[in-house]
Amino acid sequence: MDIILKDQYVQKKEIGYGAYGRVYLAEDIINKKNVAIKRIKKSEIDKDEYLKKALDKEIEIMKLCHCENSVKLIEDFQTTNNYNFVMELCDGDLDGELKSRKKPFSEEELKIILRQLSTVFVIMDRENIIHRDLKLKNILITKDHNNPNNKLGFIVKLSDFGFSKVMENDMTRSVLGTPATMAPEVLKRSEYSKKADLWSVGVISYQLLFNVLPFKARSQDELLQVILKSKEVKYPNTNKISPSLENLLNNLLQKDPDKRLNWKEFLNHPFLELNTENKIKEKINLKDQIPFANVIYPNIFL
Repeated sequence: MDIILKDQYVQKKEIGYGAYGRVYLAEDIINKKNVAIKRIKKSEIDKDEYLKKALDKEIEIMKLCHCENSVKLIEDFQTTNNYNFVMELCDGDLDGELKSRKKPFSEEELKIILRQLSTVFVIMDRENIIHRDLKLKNILITKDHNNPNNKLGFIVKLSDFGFSKVMENDMTRSVLGTPATMAPEVLKRSEYSKKADLWSVGVISYQLLFNVLPFKARSQDELLQVILKSKEVKYPNTNKISPSLENLLNNLLQKDPDKRLNWKEFLNHPFLELNTENKIKEKINLKDQIPFANVIYPNIFL
């Protein structure tokens, strides 16, 4: 095992693993803080040109998506046996947070989460990036005890850009992601656009509100049939939602991608209230953004 790191970092313990590497808790002794270091085996990556390009692509996309609501890549470097990626350390993810709660998230809490994520969603749309694995486990959280305006008590951060892609064309075809949050056009193995991510946002939102999936099945093929046979999205009686939120979810969980919201329409939806100027703390330099209709790009916790 390659335990060599830069003198700046002291590896402490393993906190996660994947097919090609592992994630470790480490101490940054210069800046006196803990970080996460993802270590990927060179022996597995270097023998496959596709995997090497995918790794380079993931680094590029993480840098493009750099903002307060995506997991920060602090630096990357190579050691004898590994590619190393130093990232900010988070406290958990939305999947674990939902499971630890006695009840699902409220409508107002969901609104805060979506408004926080809108910061990175704006960048993804601007840079023509599709994530392809949006799910609760890939939305990490960092506790935010010092900000009284943050009613959630944490900040959400999008992570795991391993399946992400900068779209050279409007459509792509590779079947990647997690079936439970895959758009029906992906499940069908058809061509799909960035709108596939919007379906995933709808599934995630539904899960946070009701603690169940909007469509359930025992296999990928069965899930597709359940979605295609559904006439409308059904809502449990356990958590009443407003007409505005129901409209948003109906238009995100639209099985016909031509009728589904795109990113601009999502960001302009009345439920998010992103264009209500007196309710927003503006933290993004609008000169660096491509304007979307009336959207204001926030990073807020109101």
